[in-house]
Amino acid sequence: MKFRMNIGLKYHEEAGFLPYVIKSNKKYGIIMIEFEEKDALEIRRICLNSIKDEYKSSLKDDKVGVAGKDKQFYIIDANGIKKADFTASTSFSLINKMFRNYCKAEKYSLKVHKRVEKARKKNSDIKLIEDFTLSNFKKYTYIYGIHNISCRIKWAKKDNQPIIYYFHGGGNGGNDNRKALYEFGLARIRLRKKDCTVIVPQAPNSFTEEKEYICSAKEIIDFLAEKAKSDKNRIYVFGGSAGGRSTWSFAWNFPDYIACAMPLEGENLYASEMNGEDFSRIKDVPLWVVHASNDKAVDVKLDDYCVEQLRKIGGNVRYTRWDKYGHSIYRPFYRKEKWVDWMFDQSLEKR
Repeated sequence: MKFRMNIGLKYHEEAGFLPYVIKSNKKYGIIMIEFEEKDALEIRRICLNSIKDEYKSSLKDDKVGVAGKDKQFYIIDANGIKKADFTASTSFSLINKMFRNYCKAEKYSLKVHKRVEKARKKNSDIKLIEDFTLSNFKKYTYIYGIHNISCRIKWAKKDNQPIIYYFHGGGNGGNDNRKALYEFGLARIRLRKKDCTVIVPQAPNSFTEEKEYICSAKEIIDFLAEKAKSDKNRIYVFGGSAGGRSTWSFAWNFPDYIACAMPLEGENLYASEMNGEDFSRIKDVPLWVVHASNDKAVDVKLDDYCVEQLRKIGGNVRYTRWDKYGHSIYRPFYRKEKWVDWMFDQSLEKR
């Protein structure tokens, strides 16, 4: 059986993959490779050895994920290739779509970079650049070090209102400044009657570390809270899937900064090595955790563990754990639950 995967040349040296390349776009730095099962271990070796030095620190394990012609997802480890132990359908057509999307993302990234460079020639200290749009969620680019973070912002009409930061899910990063806002759609409807500043950023592909991404979020909130004259006692963060993971990470790193956090179908990256005492750092953070027991994309066990540990020490945690809806639990949750009322009732002054 044949297998395929995409390789970003931003992260990997190309040379070793050349015998397997079936499609490439050098302008935007991506190649597609195809190989037989007998070549699986060689592909794994090339993948691991070709990572550029500046990205080696972000390598989490020695496994490589690929798509099979049978539309299933496979893992290559030191013992060979095998079907993934979680449910995933990855067809060759999806690999082609991912290839095209990568090129689009790089195209937007270059476009944003040019706009940023032009703006910085006029003002070297500029941090926030506005782009024209008719939406009430205005388009902006926030400059964070070497990263150009595209974001949508709806400004509060009055001073001293809450500020909300939304972490989008996996696959919606880049610089097109659209996908994250589309994902935010259902939550946006529920929040439409609230006077608050809402930030919907889009993680650029230049980020490789979760901690750096979280720190960028805090800087953006600090900057925009001043600009919008927001109530800094009412800073709310939430998001689903990869955004749920980021919400956990933000709460863990900055527990005294936020009024509440709502991680949906995410995972606390710090939890697996923590015991009950370690959870005291977020004991007083109002948390509403949301997860489905039949989630096939992100295992519910880690959220179960976090909630259990927090409840043992009297943590301020609510848990919506349904036995249906899978990884799409956020949709019925946004519609059915009174999470907006709960969120807007939270304040640092109440702790």
